[in-house]
Amino acid sequence: VSAGSHPSLLHLTRAYDDKTKRFKSELSVDTVRRIVPFLGTSAAGNGWRVVIVDAVDDLNINAANALLKSLEEPPRRTLFFLVAHVAGRVLPTIRSRCQTVRLRPLSETEVADVLRHLGADESVADLAQGSVQRALTLSSSGPDAVRTAQRLLNGSLRDPRPRFQLADLASEKRGEYFQVVADLTLEAIATRARQSAAQAPLEALNALAQAYLSALAERRRVEVFNLDRKEYMLALCDRLAHAEGLMRR
Repeated sequence: VSAGSHPSLLHLTRAYDDKTKRFKSELSVDTVRRIVPFLGTSAAGNGWRVVIVDAVDDLNINAANALLKSLEEPPRRTLFFLVAHVAGRVLPTIRSRCQTVRLRPLSETEVADVLRHLGADESVADLAQGSVQRALTLSSSGPDAVRTAQRLLNGSLRDPRPRFQLADLASEKRGEYFQVVADLTLEAIATRARQSAAQAPLEALNALAQAYLSALAERRRVEVFNLDRKEYMLALCDRLAHAEGLMRR
């Protein structure tokens, strides 16, 4: 199982790019199509065949449709585990064919223990929100960059200076800065919406919602087509500043 060679187990995840030294931004349709020949063979020892898709919210639309075809009529004694970090990103037609099992986030101590075991920077455990994957991404970028982004997001973005600082940080070539800054910015939008839901004008809450949804869609295009990360972040900060202005009316 650890070597990925068990004949009755298929584990699908994003491919690793040796040239860029990072995982690809999405789980492709070619990867998902490996399910068809896998299910066409007999399970070892007449047992169960297991397919793990990690994570299903990394699928592009073609890959999601290819997975759906396999879910609609699976062979007998076949079990699918579909890992989802954000269930809302998963096609409703896929979700409707699944039983949901919710997993709690790890504690800060548990995340720190895993990071210590992996030889990674433990100081980011408090920023990981219970996710080891997130902790490893933050660790690769460095806690200083993470805390700089948080400090800028906690302040007012109506001032253009923090906007340009965030954009410069997101466009850094080193590490996973874009992913980290984009994640932190999306979390900041969600947090502001939750905290302001009771008293903010509806127009401001709608502006936050539109900023979040637009940022999600545009981020995937930025990563897939290698578009200008600084321009993406500046546009997102402009939307946040606009929403902030609406809240103060």
